[in-house]
Formats: sequence, structure tokens, C-alpha cells
Amino acid sequence: SSLLDALRRGDVDVVPSPGLEADLAGTLDRFADGTTLQTFYKQAESIEVLRYGPRFADPVLRQAVELAVDRRKLSANLFEGRALVPRTYLVAPGWAASDAGDLPAVDRDRAQALLAAVGYTKGTFGILEHGSERFAVSILVPAGSVARGDAARLVAGDLATIGIAADVREAAPATALSALASGAFDLAIEPEDTSDPQR
Repeated sequence: SSLLDALRRGDVDVVPSPGLEADLAGTLDRFADGTTLQTFYKQAESIEVLRYGPRFADPVLRQAVELAVDRRKLSANLFEGRALVPRTYLVAPGWAASDAGDLPAVDRDRAQALLAAVGYTKGTFGILEHGSERFAVSILVPAGSVARGDAARLVAGDLATIGIAADVREAAPATALSALASGAFDLAIEPEDTSDPQR
């Protein structure tokens, strides 16, 4: 990014969030020597949220997705393992933070069993079917964040392991916001402000 290049040249001294995203942590580590450039990592005030559209109204489908998506892998691959992997949406630094305990383990066998129990069967190319309908969905991503797009593609890969075909669809932020507001989406990855109103 242009900000990253400016840091390298010494043209700017401080880049506050969200000027540089957390997915650049590895790059920053490689050229920050602690003297000419120091990097500090703290809990962010926004999190990336996987939103469910009307297609996932059945809580069994949402549970299957949650059992399939490897959130620790997302943190390790995209954010050098520095991103917190929350158990709930009530995360620090929010005043109501109650995020505690271990994450549920990834369990794709159980996810597949749940889907089979509600009538999904394996079809062509391993894609699940319910009657004549294939379990093919899209993941909506507001454009403008490389990390968010990469996260969506990793989620799509995890879903493929349980028979859900997902394609990633980037849209302009205003278009994505409109789709989210109207419910015209299957899945979406979006930022959510968790800034603490008490501070």
C-alpha cells in the first residue's frame, strides 16, 4: 500500500488504525528493526463478522457452518496469529465483554452429520443437495480490504469440506450495505464496530 511504502521511506512517522490492516503484520515485522520503525499490536475495536442471510435461517445450518470454519486458521494465515479468536461477539474492548472459555473444536464429521439429519445428501462433485436444490451459496464481501477477501476465500474452502459450494462476491461498500440491510445475501463477511461507548 502507499502508506506502507511511505513508512519504508520514512516519509511518515505514525500510521494509526485502520491505515494499515492487521494482515500486514508479517510484512511490518520483516522490516521493523525497533529503532527506525516500531510496531505495536493491541486489541482492535472492530471485528470481522460472518453474517447469515435468510438461506441459513435454520439454526442447524448455522451450527454446521460454525463447526466447519477454522477460525484459528484464519488468525494464523491472515494475521500472523495475532488476531483474537472470539468465542462470542461480546469481545474486548467492549464494556459488555464476556468472551471466555475455549473455542468449540472444528468438527466437520459432526457438521456433515447435522446436515444429513435435516435431509442433505451428497450430489455431483460432492456438493450437497436437498431434493433438487444444490447447496451452493455466495459470500458477500465489501470491497476495499484484502484481508477480508482472503478470509472469505478461506471460509469458502472450509465450507467445501462439508459439501457446501461457496463463491466469494466482492461488492462496493454501499452495495454490500444495501444487500445486508435488505437480507439479499447468503453469507457475508463484514466489519463490525465494537468501540466502547463508555470510553
